[in-house]
Amino acid sequence: MNQGEKSIYIGNRYVSAQDVEPKNLKFHINPVYPTTNINYEQSFIPSEVCAFTDGSKTEDGVGMGVIVYRGSTPVWIEVCRLHTYNTVFQAEALAILKTISWFRDSNYNTIDIYSDSQSSVTATAVLYPKSPLILEIQNICNMMPEKTINLYWIKAHVGFFGNEVADTLAGAAHEIAICTENIKIPKSYLKINLKQEIMSKWQRDWDSDEKGRFTYDICTKVSLDMPFRNPILIYFATGGSLLPFGLVISILVNCPYLLSSETTAKETGLEKSAGKEDPVELDTSLIL
Repeated sequence: MNQGEKSIYIGNRYVSAQDVEPKNLKFHINPVYPTTNINYEQSFIPSEVCAFTDGSKTEDGVGMGVIVYRGSTPVWIEVCRLHTYNTVFQAEALAILKTISWFRDSNYNTIDIYSDSQSSVTATAVLYPKSPLILEIQNICNMMPEKTINLYWIKAHVGFFGNEVADTLAGAAHEIAICTENIKIPKSYLKINLKQEIMSKWQRDWDSDEKGRFTYDICTKVSLDMPFRNPILIYFATGGSLLPFGLVISILVNCPYLLSSETTAKETGLEKSAGKEDPVELDTSLIL
């Protein structure tokens, strides 16, 4: 969708171009390397100020949670609920963004941020990030070169107390009555829902159409995957022959050499269709 186009109805809501995450232009120079240490070690070394972030997406909703400790004392907690169309990646990235924004306005000079989202952590080191949230993280880091941000990836649910607390906070965000953050719709949401809409309309048209009923009796459900690739089967399934389709299947199953090299009777599932358990008796006097 371009900026000038109208809204479309998808996924039980109207969506305009302004509602969708924009594609970042490739002129951004990654500022993270001079200011942020990207560490993938599994070890956990507590520092004076450390933060734990987490994002969650379930049937109940999407949320994120952050808790910052100074020593063993919590100094800041943040919980936000996102829209159902937002992804868990957006929730994880938002949690990191919220933490860095808080750290920018604090009096601390160093912070260690621990996240169990490897995709979010590695995305901060991408030269041309596709996510506006990751781009904003990089820009904020660039605005405070005098401070140090250590970003670590840790495994989830392996005994890190702070990580478990952040996970609980992210789950509790689902109980918030309204969304507290308006993050734009990811393109992945549009792709999934557009495909579902297209397949549903295709199925409705296929069910109600008066034409192609012979083929419909063979393939009642639409699919992007071909039920069989053998040109002989396609010819007969689409009504190219007056012979009954069941008879054609029986002939092909009992004469495997008629099948193409890329398709066998077993791969197409024709053995059962042809009645291997109850073989069809063919009249050998028939001239085909």
